[in-house]
Amino acid sequence: MVLSLERFKMIFFGKKKCVCSFWFFGWKTINVVHEKYLISKDHLYFEDRGTELPFGLILWQHQHIVKPYDNGTVIIDTVLMDDSTPIKKFWIYPIMIFPIFIRRFTYRIWFYFLKGIKDIK
Repeated sequence: MVLSLERFKMIFFGKKKCVCSFWFFGWKTINVVHEKYLISKDHLYFEDRGTELPFGLILWQHQHIVKPYDNGTVIIDTVLMDDSTPIKKFWIYPIMIFPIFIRRFTYRIWFYFLKGIKDIK
């Protein structure tokens, strides 16, 4: 048996929809639709609303705000999540937030490597 370190799979990503799976004692799928796009010279805003959710969640809304800041960009994420059992929410929240939290480090690594590419502005 071959062990895989892959724990997150982006199955489909489009302008209006995203389907991904992550491993947590078995593969779990989450489907979201992208809504409420607002684009201005000051920021980009859109929301992900869950349509198929793992762990019995009844609500998933992930709000994205991207703004220019100094010589870079600020990304603000707000997540609204609800479950029929309040105590279960405290177990599920860290699992669902981890892929968002880890971007803090992966974006830094990504942009560090992009600085070395001369054609990127």
